[in-house]
This record gives sequence, C-alpha cells and structure tokens, in this order.
Amino acid sequence: MPAHAGTPDAIVKRLQEAAVRVMKDPEVASKLRAAGAEPLTSPPQELARQIKEDLSKYIKLAKEIGLTAN
Repeated sequence: MPAHAGTPDAIVKRLQEAAVRVMKDPEVASKLRAAGAEPLTSPPQELARQIKEDLSKYIKLAKEIGLTAN
C-alpha cells in the first residue's frame, strides 16, 4: 500500500511491517488465495518502482489501442 509522498520514513516502516504481518497470517493468505490472489509483500521502494513501471506500460498500451477517457 503506497503512502503519500512526504510520509515520514518511520510511518512508512510501521505500515510496511504491519502489511507483512497481515500477509503472513494464514487466514488472510488463505482467503486471498481462494479469491485468486497471491499474498505478496515488497519494500516500499520496490512497490513505487513497480507502480511506475506498470503505469508507463499501461499508458503506452492505452495509446496504442486508441483508448480515451470519456
């Protein structure tokens, strides 16, 4: 879960630690898998990189297929 830019590092760390604990909970993991999702965690920097990469990819795809917002 991304935090807003400028969120203090200590808060980001606490959020990351909480997210990891939740994803490691067997009941949560089981429910996510039953819904077709895989419980994953990553450091905040990796999540930010992945979001930027995905956004760039999907913007390019939207332009290629002529997708526009109404």
